[in-house]
Amino acid sequence: MNRLLATALILTTATAVTFAQSVTYPDILLVGSWNIEDIQVGSGQKAQIMADHLRLLRLDILALNHVDGDADNRNRQLEAIFELANEEEGANWQYRLFPNGTSTDKTEMVGLAWNSERVSIESE
Repeated sequence: MNRLLATALILTTATAVTFAQSVTYPDILLVGSWNIEDIQVGSGQKAQIMADHLRLLRLDILALNHVDGDADNRNRQLEAIFELANEEEGANWQYRLFPNGTSTDKTEMVGLAWNSERVSIESE
């Protein structure tokens, strides 16, 4: 199974869509990565497109790169995307961002998002 997860990490979006649509095994977790530097949702339409893309891939875990956060390590644009994605049955996306360098550096943070209907965080 580790080989499958490693393979899923390097798939292109087109391949990932094909792979995600063909997998129906409940014990396989699909993992992806989003480099969302300078994410500017702005309009609800762009947030909807990104949420639809997330649903299409049917991921369970999502690595986040280049995310700017606020003082509480949150991002308004991600909040909007995950709120829309959570409208789908079986989806309950949560995320956590981690500061770079110092606790006051809120630029280009990395993070992890997960569908808590499929994945749980055991401890902090």
